[in-house]
Amino acid sequence: MKNIQWFPPTSSVSAPKLLIPWNKGSLAVVMPTYNEKEALPQVLNEWTEELLKMNIHLILVNDGSKDETLSIMKDWQLKFPNVGIIDKPNSGHGPTCLVAYEELIKSYDVIFQTDSDGQIKYQDFYKGLLQFSQTSRPFLIGKRNFRGDGFRRTIISLVLNYSITIIFGKKIPDANVPFRFMLSKALKKYLDFIPSNFFLANALLASLQEMRSAAEWMPVPFYDRVGGQPSVKFSRFGQIGKRIFGDFYRFKVEHRFFFE
Repeated sequence: MKNIQWFPPTSSVSAPKLLIPWNKGSLAVVMPTYNEKEALPQVLNEWTEELLKMNIHLILVNDGSKDETLSIMKDWQLKFPNVGIIDKPNSGHGPTCLVAYEELIKSYDVIFQTDSDGQIKYQDFYKGLLQFSQTSRPFLIGKRNFRGDGFRRTIISLVLNYSITIIFGKKIPDANVPFRFMLSKALKKYLDFIPSNFFLANALLASLQEMRSAAEWMPVPFYDRVGGQPSVKFSRFGQIGKRIFGDFYRFKVEHRFFFE
């Protein structure tokens, strides 16, 4: 993808400073963002200083926002040396995550992905950090045990997980949850096979990781967003669902070795 700009943090990349044993190297938290001017300031207030204390970088990825999201990011980067920005044209959540992963695996040993709407809280990230420090598996993914974002969104997630089960023949606990710790070396092996325009790239990643028994799962609460509106409206999910089903089915046909 052209016209991608990378503004790295000014603080150096090194292992986080934790009160627990940690031997997994440097860590970056990545937040893809699109038109989140209402939610982003509150989310950054919650996360940035806590991550700074632990020497963890926060990478904000602007997916061609049309509001003041990028301006908020730039202001925040001036205040905090652990904040970095990737600015890119709009391509959707999945492709945006892939762009960020491809860039960040060059510099960081571990990547944690979450969204910038406040539905995942910092304290649950820290609980995940404790669990990931002890697991031998290269991926730790959340499984939502509480949903504060409404019945409709819960149904959408259930339909997605059920569809993947039908296509891949494997039950996936929570494919598209925005809570995932990933070892960069292991992540790179999966990125080589995922099309750059895959709509639900994270759901595909989680599915492949679970099929290879590479993922550990942990329960996480999922709250309502702290401001703004979801970028994908509920009324569009019928149309989008057809695309998702087609994407996953095509991937299975073209990459049969994953399913043998």
